Amino acid sequence: MLEKDLSFLMTDEICYLHKFHEINKNKPVTLIDVGMFQGSYTERFLFLFPDGYVYGFEPMLQNFNICINKYIKNDKVNIYNHALYSKKTELIFNYNPGAGECTSIFWRPQFGGTPVHVLANTLDNLNLKTFGSVFLKIDAEGCEFEILKGAKNFIPKCDFIQIEYGECNKLADWDISDIQNFLSDFELFNQNFEKINTAPNFGVPGNFLLMRKNNG
Repeated sequence: MLEKDLSFLMTDEICYLHKFHEINKNKPVTLIDVGMFQGSYTERFLFLFPDGYVYGFEPMLQNFNICINKYIKNDKVNIYNHALYSKKTELIFNYNPGAGECTSIFWRPQFGGTPVHVLANTLDNLNLKTFGSVFLKIDAEGCEFEILKGAKNFIPKCDFIQIEYGECNKLADWDISDIQNFLSDFELFNQNFEKINTAPNFGVPGNFLLMRKNNG
């Protein structure tokens, strides 16, 4: 059972979700939860927006099944057992059940893992039906930029885009300036990225937020 207050929200990436709530309280909203893991971010979203809509993407079957069991009674939560990417393809993830939140297509010796073949699609191919303001959260261990490349038609629907940037992103050989340049073509978002509550012990410089200009 979640605590009946907002104190648990005030950590790293969750602060952005709280900001989204301040702007969209009592309005229809949709969360695109990319890198759903075991559903904790969706859980926090639904605490703030009990009637909100969610599309979750979790490529690892074990985590996917946990999410399915958690939200089986909520018909507004739709969960996909595949990855998102810049094209429809097959990816090989390094999966260690003991460090499942660190599953990535990039090899990191500190986490190890066994190769798992996963189907990937693009956000644009899925033609998701959204409701109200849209929050796109991407925590994909290095694939964030590739996911945005596969969402050129979907991005104009988004009001908030939250992107994790850390160790895997360095391995993927892209940085935040690449995303700034990519999104500048859309002329939708403020380009002054915010960053809060870094976690240097985990090699994660932070999560970055872009808001649609009329949201601030």
